[in-house]
Amino acid sequence: MKQLPGLATFVILLCGAAPSPAQFKPGNVFVSEPAGKRCSLGEKYGWDRIWEIDPYTGAVTLFAELRDNDCGYVTGLALTPDGCGLRASQLLASRIIEFTPDGSWMTVLGIDDGIIGPWGSNNLAYDRDGNFYVVNHSARSIVKFPADGGPGVVFADQGDGVRGAGPVAIASDGELYFGNTQFEGYVLRLTPVGEVSLFDALDGFRFDPSGLASDNHAHVFMATNIGDVYRYDVANGSSRTLLAQFGRLSGSGTIAIASSQTWLHRTSRATNQLTAIQTTTGEEIVLAEVPLAQKFSSFGGGIAVAPVINGDHDRSGEVNLRDLESLPSCFAGPQIGPASFSCSALDLDGDADIDLGDFAVFQREFGKRASPCP
Repeated sequence: MKQLPGLATFVILLCGAAPSPAQFKPGNVFVSEPAGKRCSLGEKYGWDRIWEIDPYTGAVTLFAELRDNDCGYVTGLALTPDGCGLRASQLLASRIIEFTPDGSWMTVLGIDDGIIGPWGSNNLAYDRDGNFYVVNHSARSIVKFPADGGPGVVFADQGDGVRGAGPVAIASDGELYFGNTQFEGYVLRLTPVGEVSLFDALDGFRFDPSGLASDNHAHVFMATNIGDVYRYDVANGSSRTLLAQFGRLSGSGTIAIASSQTWLHRTSRATNQLTAIQTTTGEEIVLAEVPLAQKFSSFGGGIAVAPVINGDHDRSGEVNLRDLESLPSCFAGPQIGPASFSCSALDLDGDADIDLGDFAVFQREFGKRASPCP
């Protein structure tokens, strides 16, 4: 006879392990705020800051403030593939720094590694193999650092159309998309071996990409300097579709795909807000507002989202019975949706509704846990 689990075992399954204090909270959003006056008058105009935002509660925390010689005009952010490190680019210091969840940091790449003036919203990215990419504004290049820790190589340069700062995103087709923002607006598509093609030609100074993002469902998203957000099908630049329109006065921010994959996070430099945009309807909701006190700073220089295990609705780092508790209130049925932002983490099959298909995926994911950080 098969023995049933005891009460203690049931309690462990229900509650799961508490989030480790040595890990970033899954699903939390990190947004950079480059120093006003580019660090030259920090005591008067402020220093480099990185904010941590819980998009489900609206809680806002100052994660890091880099003062004096540590200030370097921080913009792009990227979580390491294991979710244990947060990388940030600093233009003036020509370096990439990496934070641990407790807020301590160290320089991981510098001038000797080929980092020369890294700048641009979303100018950092990891591909599915763990290779790391940096857009160098000053060198007009994209440098690729192998996952095995080998030296960086120039992946693309000015001859390929990299004319300075710009966002990058790795799409579900495994290819890198780069948005040029200097002198002429366009989006390039680069294969894993560095073959370059024009993905979409934009409208010069009036219409530049201020952010790029991608989901797991074969879409690429672009925010622009005039407040528009577009959706593309991967590998099809002619599929550009207006998803949402906010106007130039909304403050051209940057974007990142939310952990649920069916909403986008967007920053607004005009309102200092983090919002979410539904990726099929364009509906926008305000998630949080950052209480900035610095003059001439620029909220939303970079954005990154801590990874979440599929099915981990309460973001505890483990898929357990507690994640199932929210399913009845979010359950709507086939083709009834899209799911709200608060319920979207239960859309496990990515079809925008929450039904028995998602419950079937949950059963397969049950018991998975995030790997502990070193």
